[in-house]
Amino acid sequence: MSKRTTKRTTEQKTEWYVIAGIVAIAVLVVAVLIQAGRPQTAQTPGLEDLPTGIETGVTPDGHPYRGSLSAKVVVVEYEDLRCPFCRQHFVGAEPQILEQYVKTGLVREESRIVPILGSPSVAAAEAAACAGEQNKYWEFRHVAFANQPLETDPYGRANLVKFAEAAGLDIGRFTTCFDTQRYQGEVKTTLREAQSLGVSSTPTFFVNGVKYEGAVPFERDGGQGFKDILDAALQAVGAAP
Repeated sequence: MSKRTTKRTTEQKTEWYVIAGIVAIAVLVVAVLIQAGRPQTAQTPGLEDLPTGIETGVTPDGHPYRGSLSAKVVVVEYEDLRCPFCRQHFVGAEPQILEQYVKTGLVREESRIVPILGSPSVAAAEAAACAGEQNKYWEFRHVAFANQPLETDPYGRANLVKFAEAAGLDIGRFTTCFDTQRYQGEVKTTLREAQSLGVSSTPTFFVNGVKYEGAVPFERDGGQGFKDILDAALQAVGAAP
């Protein structure tokens, strides 16, 4: 092998090591950023930042809601408590929607939990229904999203019991409800309902029946954000803010 060939081979190896190093660093940075947005497992954030001053209840057809039953615009959200994009909506657009539209009585929010990410999601959906039995649905949902682990992390009954404790539930009643799968049928019915409407991913929103998919930002430069969607829906029913 000539000296020129040896030199070229050495340079190529060096370039490969440099590229591999850059890729490894990039992957590490992304992993750190993702983990930074997650709560630490040693602690379980509770209800410190739970929205207050908003009417909550159950609709006549049995779905948890926030806002006014007389609101002319209704946002129905199909969500999975294990879905990272649902959590993105929870920490992103949702607080502004609640403050500017739900709290003011212009919009009502309804939640439907659909388990699309396997058996842990099924368990979380059933646990949320058990929380609703104690009128703590929104509190449990809040804690579950605030403490949502990575999809690859272990997730089971122990997590759900911790969430229930942080949400202020009676744990004896909760565990009895959860362990007997009291709401297994209801969760399956909600999933079938979602599938019949063409819901194939979460979060999916229906704003007065119009479908929107994904974690839509509250405001979007050069595009339609949730604020635009809600303002248009309110204008269409003559209730513009």
